[in-house]
Amino acid sequence: MPDLSSPPLAAMTLLFRIEPGCLGPDGRQHIETFCKLAEQVYLRHPLNGVQFEFVPRYDKQLPEREFLLGERTLNRDQAIRLLEHYGLELARIETQLDDTLSRLISHYTDAGMPE
Repeated sequence: MPDLSSPPLAAMTLLFRIEPGCLGPDGRQHIETFCKLAEQVYLRHPLNGVQFEFVPRYDKQLPEREFLLGERTLNRDQAIRLLEHYGLELARIETQLDDTLSRLISHYTDAGMPE
């Protein structure tokens, strides 16, 4: 019988800041649209325990990746431990994320970026 005394774990948000330059010299004009596209891809392929949020990285002082639990920012070790509760590995998620974003960038730029 499941333990009903402990609440379910909250989903962690992986906030990923994408640099406009990855879309080429006109990337700043397209990055907002691209971030929305990336979120749509990840909404169609949910991962238990993780929510993905993609935003432009206009400020290079901000980290490329940030781990959030509600309003609280987690450090990498805390994120790893939380994901372990879901049977997930952060390194594997990040590798898949990098691969998927690389393919999305290629498809987006090869298809001709919308004006």
